Parts: sequence; C-alpha cells; structure tokens
Amino acid sequence: MPDLASPAGVAHGAPAQDPAPPPWLRTAAGWSWRLILVVAGIALVFWAVTQVLIVFVAVFLALVFTAVLNPVTDFYARVLPRPLATAGAILSGILVIGGLLAYVVVSVAGQWERLAGSSTPASTRSSTSSRTTRCRSTSRSTPVTSGSTTPRAGSRRTPRPS
Repeated sequence: MPDLASPAGVAHGAPAQDPAPPPWLRTAAGWSWRLILVVAGIALVFWAVTQVLIVFVAVFLALVFTAVLNPVTDFYARVLPRPLATAGAILSGILVIGGLLAYVVVSVAGQWERLAGSSTPASTRSSTSSRTTRCRSTSRSTPVTSGSTTPRAGSRRTPRPS
C-alpha cells in the first residue's frame, strides 16, 4: 500500500530536498558576512587603540617634535657635528617650551587678584537671584538683579511721581 503522507516518488524516511535559494539571496548573504567581518575588524582596531592610547599619543608628540626641530637641527649641523646639533636642537626646543610656560605662569600670577575677584561664590549667586521685592504700585514681584537695592555710585536715580 502506498504511503499517502509522503510525496510521490520519495521513499519513506529519506529527507526531502529543498529548492536552491534564489541568486539574489545568495549574493546578499555573501555581502552580509563580508560586511560583518569588516565591521568586526574596525571594532577590533578601535579597541586595540584604546588599550594603547598613551603609546599613540607619545609617538604622535614625538613625531611632531621631530618635524618641528628638523630645520633647527639642519641649521645647527652647518657648524656642529650632527649628534651635537641634534642635542642642541632638543635643548633649544625644551628652552622655548619652558619659556612659554614661564610667560603664561607669570601672566596668570600677575592677574590672579583680578581673576579671583571677578568670580563670585555659587552660594552668593543663588541667594541673590532668588530674592524678589514687591512693587508698591502693583502686586507683582520683580527680581532683584544685584545684592543690594541701593543705587550704584555714579548713577542718578530720579523719584517716580506718585
């Protein structure tokens, strides 16, 4: 008796063959795994860079320092041996950077009092900005913009007519 559950011509117990996937699906699958590999490779490179970031920063700064000091070394090499010219260029670079830092430190130290006086503590700012005064003629509140209600020196306050 023939088995009605199985397709005609297929023996009982043999796996049914699936039709081949369409060509567009095979092409999309090929590009998909390639794209996944590229993204994984880029992620791996970024992870490796973050692990050795200090080394990359040091190498970058060394390359910049070398590129900047190369003309100075060539100038010194006209009258000195090359190793001595290189040492002189490095010393000159360190002296220039040290001089710039000293200039900045002296400038900030000379203006320290003015810089410190221009900033107000956070507690003072929050308490003065939240205060309000009542206007006599209306019932609305107006914020006080400064710490006191007295007029500033040099400003003329004229009384309002009632």
